[in-house]
Amino acid sequence: MRLGTLMLISLIVAPLATIASQQSPTVKAGDRVRVIAPSVSGSPFVGTFVAVEADSLVIHDSVDIWRLSLASVEQVDLSRGRKSHALLGAGIGFLVGGGVAVALLYTGGSTSLCDQSANQDAMNSGECIGLTALGGVAGAGLGAMIGGFIRTERWQGIPLERLRVSLRPQAGRRLGLVLAVVF
Repeated sequence: MRLGTLMLISLIVAPLATIASQQSPTVKAGDRVRVIAPSVSGSPFVGTFVAVEADSLVIHDSVDIWRLSLASVEQVDLSRGRKSHALLGAGIGFLVGGGVAVALLYTGGSTSLCDQSANQDAMNSGECIGLTALGGVAGAGLGAMIGGFIRTERWQGIPLERLRVSLRPQAGRRLGLVLAVVF
């Protein structure tokens, strides 16, 4: 009986824990956002979120404060940080470095360092494979360094119908404006 009760409780609580862990953080003042409002500007507004008012969204970029009509806003994205491309660069560098090593070692006919059929003094195949791998590893290192310098921002879309503005009591008998974004 105890085992059955424990299993029943587990089946009830497990989905609730999963739902709670999937909730995303809300947008708050100071978060970096990207706002697309084609009727106002052809390019997206990227800046710091300030507030949502009754009929407008307030964004601060490096120079100005923008009040965008909610009716003109088509999309709002929340920045999830910047991503490095070091791993992609390493993969591309490995392929390019290995390809260059193969081109240098195996092409050139009878003058090739690794052409076993035409060159009596050719290196053995283990050395040629090792040099090819070394070229790939060198290319991977250089590619990882270059890819590490290339960073792109990751964005998560916020459904506009889920933007909510409300007044809530704050400490000291004040009312505070609260923005909630439900994902």
